[in-house]
Amino acid sequence: MSVLDRAKHSPEVLRAKRAKLFKAFDIFKENVNFGIDNVTKERKKEILDWYHLALDLNYDALESYPQELEKYL
Repeated sequence: MSVLDRAKHSPEVLRAKRAKLFKAFDIFKENVNFGIDNVTKERKKEILDWYHLALDLNYDALESYPQELEKYL
């Protein structure tokens, strides 16, 4: 693994990326609660599954976050 790959996988880098994604997730979540954004039950489960992986600093989850968050980043 190269130095760049190790840096991408460091807990500090992953936490910083997660913080940015979780800010977007919080906005998205509130918009869903207020009916501004709509998602199916199946998609909601997928997003919650992603959230739990991201909580664990899963690199793949942080790299392939739900597309619904994109407009809030």
